[in-house]
Amino acid sequence: MAEGTTKVLVEQLGGVETGRLGDLAGDLSQQELWGVDEAIRTVLGLD
Repeated sequence: MAEGTTKVLVEQLGGVETGRLGDLAGDLSQQELWGVDEAIRTVLGLD
């Protein structure tokens, strides 16, 4: 996987069995995880 900017789209949320995910592609920093959490709260109307 090339390094660079990655976008996380949370307009559609769903669950998936972990066995279907395949190999690990990378890690998110704590700050990036906070951004994902904020986006999910916004989509779900939890702000």
